[in-house]
Amino acid sequence: MNRQTDFLNSLLGGKASLEEEKIKSLNEDFRIILEEALKNEFIKDENEVETIKNIFAAIVPSQLARDLMKEIPAKLLYNFGNYLNNNSQKNINEIIHNYLNVFRFSEFLERIYDERKWDDLIYQLIISSNFTVEKLFAQRVNDYGNKTLFKILKGSKVINYSFETISNEVEKYSLALVAHIKDADEQNFKTAFLLDNSLTMVKLDLACLTSGIVNVMIPANSVPHHISYILNKTEASLLFVTDEKQLAKIKFIKNELTHLQKVVLLEGKSAEDWTISFEEFLDLGTQNNKEFLEDLKSKTKTNSTATIMFTSGTTGEPKGIVFSQANIVYKRFCRAMALPKINDGDKYPRNDGHNILGSRICFYGKPFRRNDGNKYAASETVNIYKHSEEMDAAL
Repeated sequence: MNRQTDFLNSLLGGKASLEEEKIKSLNEDFRIILEEALKNEFIKDENEVETIKNIFAAIVPSQLARDLMKEIPAKLLYNFGNYLNNNSQKNINEIIHNYLNVFRFSEFLERIYDERKWDDLIYQLIISSNFTVEKLFAQRVNDYGNKTLFKILKGSKVINYSFETISNEVEKYSLALVAHIKDADEQNFKTAFLLDNSLTMVKLDLACLTSGIVNVMIPANSVPHHISYILNKTEASLLFVTDEKQLAKIKFIKNELTHLQKVVLLEGKSAEDWTISFEEFLDLGTQNNKEFLEDLKSKTKTNSTATIMFTSGTTGEPKGIVFSQANIVYKRFCRAMALPKINDGDKYPRNDGHNILGSRICFYGKPFRRNDGNKYAASETVNIYKHSEEMDAAL
């Protein structure tokens, strides 16, 4: 049995089946396998490509990623990533995606903190392999499955939502969204959110990001004039609003909205024929839309527009910031490199739903603001966090 086969079999057997001495020897085997792969220019051999692909795909599920990434020489892993980037072909995209997956572990990131050469390499690997939000999210769902992604804290009550549960919900939302795209101009279709922070908003956001549907984020406190400006500027044809309070703003400006066709009301119902309830929206998401959805995902590239986020327009007309798929994905890795001690065992409050590298996200009913405008949870709930300087900085 050669080294690669023995190493792969050990990974497939999982960490729990291995003695401590065997785990130590695997660290040395991994180093030698990567050195030999580079020396032999493995990409030229289809069988070698398949073997390396299987090895990288098995690392995270084996529960050995932390052990391997703690010991692998940083220079070697960089050279291997650089080799992948310089020889990027369609048949190695899966290797690149799994390379990015093992790169993110704290055990490695702490060792390369402040080594700026990694910044460009990671970005180039994301671009060359077309590592979109959909691929990133699918990877995390595969890695973490039933582990908690979101927690909703309401007083003393805690509701957990797993990666798999959220993924299934996101799929339902995506199927409903594409029902609207079928009857619209697919290339120019945009949906807009005039929503208060909530788990539903996050799932809708993820549904758009993972499906390649451009969403337009409108601040919930926007006045009617600014909402009209944003909707007309972006030509969004579908709008989600939280409740009657937000819908009232739309009624006030409806005659000005030349592109808006339908408004989805998350809470309650309205008599207007241009509105539908959230339940009616979800009913549109049938499996008949599955093929169309998969086609939409396949067309999404890292340079595709992912989302447009608008300011509140306090000093003039609102200004929109355009984020590509690459921007969203790369930001996840930048955050991991900047805060290397924060990992998939930590929990922290977020309100944008974009942090899907692995750390769990908590949503609180009534967050408050610091002087710098950042939201975070009330002090009595902070004790759920693993304390660290990085966590203080993140809050």
